[in-house]
Amino acid sequence: MYLSKLEIQGFKSFAEKTVLEFNRELTAIVGPNGSGKSNVADSVRWVLGEQSLKLLRGKKSEDVIFAGSKRKSRLGYAEVSLYLNNQDGRAPIDYREIVITRRIYRSGESEYLINKNKVRLTDIQLLLAKSNFGQKTYSIIGQGMIDSILTSSAQERKEFFDEATGVRQYQIKRDQALNKLEHSQENLAQSHGVLNEIAPRLRSLTRQVKKLERKEEISKALNQLQTQYYSRLLHDLNKEESKLNQQQKNLESEKNKLEVVITEGQKKIENLQVQDTEAGAFQKLQDEYSNLSRQKNQLLQELTLVKGKLDLELVKLGKTNLVWAQKKKEEIVNQKSIIRNRIAENNSLIEKIKKQLDHKTQEQQKILAEYQNLQDQLLKAQKSLSGNDQFSLVKIQSHLTSLYQKQQEFLEFLGKVKDASQLNKLKIWAEEISKEIKWLLNKLESRGGNESEDLIKIQEKLNWFLTSKDSLVNEIQELKIKLEIGKQKNQQLLEQGEKLGEEEKKIELELGPMGDQGSNNQDLHQQKEKLETGVKKLDDELKDLQKGLEDFSKDQEHEKKQLFTMQRSMRDLQVELNGLNNDHNEVKIALAKIETRKEDLEKEIAAEMSRDFNPLEEKIEINLGETFAEIGRLKNNLAVIGGIDEEVVKEYNEVKERHDFLNEQITDLESAIISCHNIIEELDEKIKIQFEEAFEKINKQFGNYFKILFNGGAAKLLLQKREIKEQLEEALVSNGQESEEEPQNIKEKGGAARGRKYEIVIEIQASPPGKRLKSLNMLSGGEKALTSIALICAIIANNPSPFVILDEVDAALDEANSERFVKIVDELSDSTQFICITHNRMTMHHAAILYGITMSNDGVSKLLSINLQEAEKVAE
Repeated sequence: MYLSKLEIQGFKSFAEKTVLEFNRELTAIVGPNGSGKSNVADSVRWVLGEQSLKLLRGKKSEDVIFAGSKRKSRLGYAEVSLYLNNQDGRAPIDYREIVITRRIYRSGESEYLINKNKVRLTDIQLLLAKSNFGQKTYSIIGQGMIDSILTSSAQERKEFFDEATGVRQYQIKRDQALNKLEHSQENLAQSHGVLNEIAPRLRSLTRQVKKLERKEEISKALNQLQTQYYSRLLHDLNKEESKLNQQQKNLESEKNKLEVVITEGQKKIENLQVQDTEAGAFQKLQDEYSNLSRQKNQLLQELTLVKGKLDLELVKLGKTNLVWAQKKKEEIVNQKSIIRNRIAENNSLIEKIKKQLDHKTQEQQKILAEYQNLQDQLLKAQKSLSGNDQFSLVKIQSHLTSLYQKQQEFLEFLGKVKDASQLNKLKIWAEEISKEIKWLLNKLESRGGNESEDLIKIQEKLNWFLTSKDSLVNEIQELKIKLEIGKQKNQQLLEQGEKLGEEEKKIELELGPMGDQGSNNQDLHQQKEKLETGVKKLDDELKDLQKGLEDFSKDQEHEKKQLFTMQRSMRDLQVELNGLNNDHNEVKIALAKIETRKEDLEKEIAAEMSRDFNPLEEKIEINLGETFAEIGRLKNNLAVIGGIDEEVVKEYNEVKERHDFLNEQITDLESAIISCHNIIEELDEKIKIQFEEAFEKINKQFGNYFKILFNGGAAKLLLQKREIKEQLEEALVSNGQESEEEPQNIKEKGGAARGRKYEIVIEIQASPPGKRLKSLNMLSGGEKALTSIALICAIIANNPSPFVILDEVDAALDEANSERFVKIVDELSDSTQFICITHNRMTMHHAAILYGITMSNDGVSKLLSINLQEAEKVAE
C-alpha cells in the first residue's frame, strides 16, 4: 500500500488544481523557502483529518483556503484528495484504490469522502489506524517535530508511542466505547427519571382502563343477552304471527268454500221458489191477514180515541151521577183491559201450542216418508229371504242393522206426532216392522246361531220403541187438552167482556143526553158502537184467514218442506259463515296486536341497543324471566361503573407504550453499559499486551539505529507505568451525574466493572560515543536530530507506515550524517514509501522523483516535476 497521487485545489498557496503523482521509490520535493513546499505536507495532514490548527500553521479553519493576492482573488473552498494504492489489501476495505477527500467552505461547512461517499472523520481515522498509519507521529514529520519528540510531555510522548506501537486503532475503539458508555449512562439516568415521572400516571390510567375493560366486558355480555332476549321475543312473535297468518289463510279458504256453497244453495232456493206455483197464493193470504191485522189495530186506536172524547164530555157535565157513572165506567174499562190481557196471554199460549203442533205435523210428514222407505226395504228383505239361498247370512245381518237404524229415526220422529189417528197408523206400521224383524230373526236363527244374539238385542230395542210410542201419544193428548182448555178460557173471557160491554152501554144509556152536549155524546156513543162492530167483524175475518192459512199450510207442507229444509240449512251455513267471519276478524285483531307489539319491541330495541342488534336466525332456548333479570343486573353494574372517557384508552396506550419503551430502553442501556465495560476491558488488555511487545521491539531497533547514525554509543527507552486506582465509572460520568446502578451491580452483570488506567512515563536515554550524559538537553542540535531520526526509524522498522513524509528532517545533518540517513531510508523503503521535503543535496541525489515548488508573482505555488531515472537514461 502506498500513496499514488495527491490532488490539491484551493488549499493554502495552491490556488489552482495541482496533481502530484508518486511511486514506491523515494520522492524529493524541493524549492526555495516560502514557495509552499511544506503546504504539501500540511495538505496530506489536513486531508487525513488533522484538527489541530497549530500543526496546520493556522488560527482558524478557513485559513487553509487560498486567501487571495493582489492579482488573484480568494477562493470559496479548499479540497484535497489523497489516492492510496491498496493492491495488497492492507487497508480493510474492498477497494483496490482508496480515495480520501476532504472539502471545506468559507461558510464553515466541511465534508469527508471515501471514494466519493460521504463518511465521518472517525471512519477515516479508524481506517488509517488499521492500516498502521501514524497521522500525528511518524507518518508525517514536520518542521520542529524532531526536537519535540525528545522534549515533549509525558502525554504527548504517550500518544506518539501509541501510534508507534499500533494500538491506536484499539484506542479509537476504546474511545468510542467510552463515549457510548457515557451516553448510555446519561440516557439510563434520564430514562429512570422519566419512568419515575410517568409511573404514577400509568397506575392511575391502568385502573381506569381496567374499569373500562370491565365495562366493555359487561357491555359485551349485556349485548349478547339482549340479543338473545330480543331475538327470542321476536322469534316468538314471528312464530305466532306465522301461525295466525296460516290460520287466516285457512279461514279465508273455508269462507270461500262456504260462500260458494251458500251461493249455490241460494240459487237452488230461488229455483224452488220460482217452481212453487202456489207459493204466491199462500203469500197473498199472509198479506191479507197482515192487512186485516193493521185495520183492526187502526180501529182499536180510533175506538180508544172516541172513548177518551166520550169520557171528557161526561166529565164536563159535572153531575154526581156522572161521577159515579165515570167511576163505574173506569172499573168496567179496567176489567175489560184485564180480560183483554188474559185473552192475549191465552192467545199467545194457544199460538205457542199451535206452533208446537204444527211443528210436529211437519215432522210427521217426514216420519211418514221415512216409514214408507222402511216399509219398502222390508218388502225387499222379505223378497230376498224368500229366495232361500239368494241372500247370504251377512246380507241379512246388514239389512237388520239398517232396519234398526231406521227404527231409531222412526222413534225420534214419533215423539213429534200430534194427531192420535196418525199415531195409531204409525203404531200399526211399527207392529208390521216388528213382525218383519221377527221374521228376519227367525231366518237368521235358521242360518246361524251366533247371529241371533244381535237380533234379540234389536227386538229389545223395538219393544222399547213401542213403549216410547205410548208415552209420546200421551204427551200429544195432553197438548190437545191444554189447547182445548185455553180455548174455553178464551170463550169465558170473551163472554165476560161482552157482559161488561152491555153494562157499559147501560151506564151510558142511564146518563142520557145532558144539556146541549147530549147530542154530541150520543154521536160519540154511536161512533163507538160502530167501531166496536168493525173490530168484531175484523176478528171474525182474521179467524177465517187463520184457519185458511192453517189448512193451506197442511196442504202445501210437503211442497215447502224441501224449501224449508234448505232455508234452514242456509241459515245454519250463514251462521257458520258469520262464525268464520268473526274468527277471521279476531285473527286480524290478533295480527294487528302482534304488529303493534313488534313495533313497540323494535322501538325498545332501538332505544336499548342502538344499531348493534343483529337478530339470531335460530331460536335460543332461554328462560325469559331469568334473562330479563340478568339484563337488569348488568345495567345496574354499568350504572355503578359510570361513564369513562374513551380518550383514557388512547392516553393509556401512549403512556403504556412510552413506559414499555423506557423499560426496554433501560434494559438495552444496561446491557450496552455491561457490553461497553467488557469491550473496554478487552481493549485495555489488548493495548497493554501489544504496547509492551511493540515497545520492546522499538527499544531494540532504537539502539541499533542509534549506533548506525552515531557510529557507536548507546540509546534505550525506559517504560514506567503507574496504575491509577479509581473507579472507571467515576471517570466516565460527566457533569457530576452518577450511574443509576451501583458499579458493583454492573460488574456482576457484565463480569467487569472497573477499567484500569495507567499513567505511562517513557524516558529516552542516549549516549553518543565517548559521552556519558544524564539528560537529553545536554545533546547538541545535530545529536538531538540524529537521536530523533533513530527513534523514528526504529518505529518505522517495527510498524511500517504505508508512507512517511519527512519535512526538512535532514536540515541539521552534515554530509556524513546525511549519507547515513539516506542509507537507512533506502533500507526502510522496501516496506515504507518516503516523501522528503528537503534542501539536502544527498537526499535529492538518492531521490527517484524530484518535484520543484516555486511561487509566481500572484502568490500561487507552481509545481515542476522530473523523473531523475528517466532523465539519466536520456542523458546517457
